[in-house]
Amino acid sequence: MEGVTIVCLKDKNEHYLCQYQAEQIKQLQAKLKPLQEFTRKIIKEGCWENCEVDGGDLQDMAEKIGLIKSVEATEDDIDEDSDFEVGDIIFKFTDILKEN
Repeated sequence: MEGVTIVCLKDKNEHYLCQYQAEQIKQLQAKLKPLQEFTRKIIKEGCWENCEVDGGDLQDMAEKIGLIKSVEATEDDIDEDSDFEVGDIIFKFTDILKEN
């Protein structure tokens, strides 16, 4: 992981003991929190309550917790299957959900 420091030491039995520095762990936990919140909503509403997940509600929540963002569509966003035009507001994944 970029920017994460791992400290490794050998114990008396020649085993390696490795741990992340505390600050990097906190940063990773902060990035994980929105994904946990979103997943819990999907499972709770889609499986446990009424077995129906409202796409609009999920989109609103995903935007609220920073998983997606609204942007103005550009020429680069348009393809043959697009149902929007340049200048329309569309949603894109934020960095936490971008493909590597």
